Amino acid sequence: MSHITTVKTQIRDLDALRAALERLGCRLEGPGTIRGYFREMGHADHIVRLPNTEYTVGLVRQPDSTYRLLADLWAGHVERVLGPRYGRLLQEYAVEVVTRSAAARRRTVQTERMQDGRIRIRIGGRQ
Repeated sequence: MSHITTVKTQIRDLDALRAALERLGCRLEGPGTIRGYFREMGHADHIVRLPNTEYTVGLVRQPDSTYRLLADLWAGHVERVLGPRYGRLLQEYAVEVVTRSAAARRRTVQTERMQDGRIRIRIGGRQ
């Protein structure tokens, strides 16, 4: 029985993804095998190592140069770290992309993490 789940994403910037993953205690590695419930689930262009589990998340490059995320979401091993349907990871990734984009335009950036899990980003004038 397969537990692998694909969630449509728009991952384009691996450096931003790496920074987001590190904030969540994970590590982005090169090509490898997606690991799930007691078995290998396939090959990926990049592998995400999660803390305290053998489960991994795969990033598979698409023809449009974006990456899709593949993982076995059974039993909550992945969701515990990356959030339901990768929500926490995608939120951190978005913060990183916006912050890097603003910094490239020499804008000031303030990030505020709210108690309810939201993240407020304020982008100001040029530095």
